[in-house]
Amino acid sequence: MPVERVTFNAVTKQSVLDAFKAPREIDAPLVDAYLARRALDYLVGFTLSPVLWRKLPGARSAGRVQSVALRLVCDREAEIEAFKTEEYWTIEAAAGDRPRARSSAPA
Repeated sequence: MPVERVTFNAVTKQSVLDAFKAPREIDAPLVDAYLARRALDYLVGFTLSPVLWRKLPGARSAGRVQSVALRLVCDREAEIEAFKTEEYWTIEAAAGDRPRARSSAPA
């Protein structure tokens, strides 16, 4: 028995029935893309989820979108924490003739 795929964009009786009337072949590149996303979820999401739980109590997990955003936030936070403050001063002076003080005493 061949395996086919049905797709629908709405969860209504008519939409599901229409989808079963027009099944299509399984698209191998789409399956491969799904497997790649799932692998990234395992590799990135599982390592970032504990960080997410510490930073945002009540959060559930770091999915694909959250993983990328959280990674950017964590990388930036690490840069901020690693920043070493250094005090510096800039002094500007103009060279040239300066006015001499005048005495206001009568001569």
